[in-house]
Parts: sequence; C-alpha cells; structure tokens
Amino acid sequence: MYRDAIPGLSLEAAQFLRACGMILVGADTLTVEVLPPSDHSVHRYLIVHHGVPLLENLYLEELAAAGCHEFLLIATPLRLAGASGSWVHPIAIA
Repeated sequence: MYRDAIPGLSLEAAQFLRACGMILVGADTLTVEVLPPSDHSVHRYLIVHHGVPLLENLYLEELAAAGCHEFLLIATPLRLAGASGSWVHPIAIA
C-alpha cells in the first residue's frame, strides 16, 4: 500500500498517449494518475473530456512474468443503471 504517493501518469503523459490513439488506460496501482496532488486532472481529461475508460488495481504480475506484451483484453463490468463506474472481471487472452 502506498502511504504518501502513488506512481502514475501525469496530465502531460495522458495527453501524449491520447494523441497517439490510446483508447483505454490500465494500471496496477490504486489510480492511473500520480498522487499527490489529487486534483484528478488525468481522470477529468481522459474520462470526462475524451471518454477514455480507466482500469485500476489490475493484477499484471503473471503477464509480466510471462513476458506477454500483447493480448486481447476482455473487461466485463457489472450492469448497473445510472452508475459512472463498476468493478470489472478483466480477462487477458494471449
């Protein structure tokens, strides 16, 4: 658990990745953006302004250990009416 800081994307990094065509962001940390500060600028830029979904707290150790850099990702969210987020069951098919 990170007590004082969480590694992640800066707003500039998110803007660069978006300009390169990124359509989804995933991270194995509590949030995709670096904290502190907690102004949520990356979340606002990606989700609100560009509709890019974020997947956080992913378990990526087995993919990394296998050297897997490309895979089909299937993410099945809960069907919740009126929700802005959901847990997902991510499945990686190499």
